[in-house]
Amino acid sequence: MKKTLFFFVLITCVINSQAQLQNDFTVTVVTETSQPINLATVELYSQNKLIKAALTDSKGNSVFQNIDAGSYYMIITQAGYKTQITETFDYPSTNLIKLTLKPAEKTLEEISVSSKKPFVQHKEGKTILNVDAAVTNIGTTVLEVLERSPGVMVDKNGGISLQGKAGVLVMIDDKPTYLSGADLNNLLSSMSSTQVELIELMTNPPAKYDASGNA
Repeated sequence: MKKTLFFFVLITCVINSQAQLQNDFTVTVVTETSQPINLATVELYSQNKLIKAALTDSKGNSVFQNIDAGSYYMIITQAGYKTQITETFDYPSTNLIKLTLKPAEKTLEEISVSSKKPFVQHKEGKTILNVDAAVTNIGTTVLEVLERSPGVMVDKNGGISLQGKAGVLVMIDDKPTYLSGADLNNLLSSMSSTQVELIELMTNPPAKYDASGNA
């Protein structure tokens, strides 16, 4: 029986910095009445490969940083709206896109029930990644899935940060790994994404964990 792994990425320390990251590529998602759409999922693709996923903020914006020059397209989804797939565009000649989502059509002529989960979900203050929901995750490592995840950055030294904050605690099956840097990078690089059912990203650890990750 395949073991299911659950990842909890928790911020355990906050680093204040005056440095501002360059906003490489910004996407704004709004309604037909120009109201911002919060927590829409924006997936950036190149040659049918998922490069990075992001969630829009309260202003309808999502920012992709450190994107290589090339041709891309996006898929934008949000409950209650039609899924939108953009035309292919070239970056960096295009670095700002505004998209309008149309409401999903409501009909009572047919009722269909689907159990398929989206790759990215947001609820109760955490971002949930349903790893097997994205076909592009097949054949990848857990680290590669994290690199594509909203708010996660992996630097050239293997350090992982969440929402621009370093010092993350990774938990597997609710147990802290107590690894960081190269050791954590090596662990995640050695694990196939097929071993993982879901990944949870949280900037505020549950009350049952203290700063060290102990229950």
